[in-house]
Amino acid sequence: MAAATAEKKDIKWLTAHVAETLGSEVDQIKVRQVLRKLAIEKTEGRYSFKGVNDPNVKAVVREFKEQAKAPAAPRGRKAAADAPKPAARKTRAKKVAEPVEEEDELEDELDLD
Repeated sequence: MAAATAEKKDIKWLTAHVAETLGSEVDQIKVRQVLRKLAIEKTEGRYSFKGVNDPNVKAVVREFKEQAKAPAAPRGRKAAADAPKPAARKTRAKKVAEPVEEEDELEDELDLD
């Protein structure tokens, strides 16, 4: 009965805890991405945590704090356009094939008159 009345500490709880700790909004998808990155195991197909002192919870909060400190890397096509272009490759000039002369012998053999 005590387990039913206790607060479930799942991904929803972890998202709320991280948002409260950081003081900013956090998306559940990003929390799941961090959990996968840290290779935290699921039990019965779901994430479950023991509380604030759970080492996995601390690791997730630490990861979000590090992400907040690091500048965001530019993403997308603009970032690729700004990147230095590789040096042009030198290629050999292609040889032009000599035209093949058609033989008139084939036309003589196909005379159907």
